[in-house]
Amino acid sequence: QAEYSDAICAAVVNTGLGPVSPNTVLLAWPNTWRTNGNIAYDFVSTLRGITNMKKAVIVFKGNPQTYPSTKFDFVDNGIIDVWWIVDDGGLVLLIPYLLLMSPVWKKSGRCTSRIRLFVVLSNVMENPDRLEIAVARHLERARIKISSVRVVDMSETTIANDMRGAQRRIAGDSWKTVGETFDPDALLRQTHDMELQNNSNHNSSLEEEKRTITAKAFNRELVLNSSNANLIVTNLPLVSVMKNSSEFLSYVDTVCDTLENVLLVRGSGAQVITTAA
Repeated sequence: QAEYSDAICAAVVNTGLGPVSPNTVLLAWPNTWRTNGNIAYDFVSTLRGITNMKKAVIVFKGNPQTYPSTKFDFVDNGIIDVWWIVDDGGLVLLIPYLLLMSPVWKKSGRCTSRIRLFVVLSNVMENPDRLEIAVARHLERARIKISSVRVVDMSETTIANDMRGAQRRIAGDSWKTVGETFDPDALLRQTHDMELQNNSNHNSSLEEEKRTITAKAFNRELVLNSSNANLIVTNLPLVSVMKNSSEFLSYVDTVCDTLENVLLVRGSGAQVITTAA
């Protein structure tokens, strides 16, 4: 099975012409992973290999028969819901924006579909009203049209660490939560968060239980707010946070439970959206 992962990584390395090479890899979710443990391990190994090459990853988890396609019918008054947790370069916002340019999402040549943005608040110290205003201004400067912006409080969960890891926050690099990106006081609180983590006793079983609780809580929010969406776009959890490949796939399955079509996006960290005029 390792040969499959090696083949995909080799294809990623050798695809392109000279300096022109793809920066994003699209993968399908392995729906049969529970019946074959090798599939889970191989899929996670593929994700690790692609991210180590500094490529962005998009994983489609859904039903190809119901996903909007020119083979069926054009989407009229469609909805793409974006759940933005981690700012890993803006790819989570860019993908829906580009999708709406496709004829698939247009009826009679006119786009009647819309994007709804749900910003996940992951720190109890963040101000939801100020965050909503800051994100709306950012979208306006970036010229990305969003029908609505709403902040969803998940500050009592491990959602931030599940998506980018604690060490990335401590390092203070580009892998910030949306709240940290738009809250000028967030960086000052990172020192306090780091001290709390360094002083805490890590229990792998307890941390896994917390992640399971978080996955279920996130799924409840998705089902409550986005069950009527044609497509949901959100961040792909960080593989290295999970204990093993089975936990990672189980986490994603829990998050996406009963949802029809989900795109899980993990950017490379490079900015793909600019607010420059």
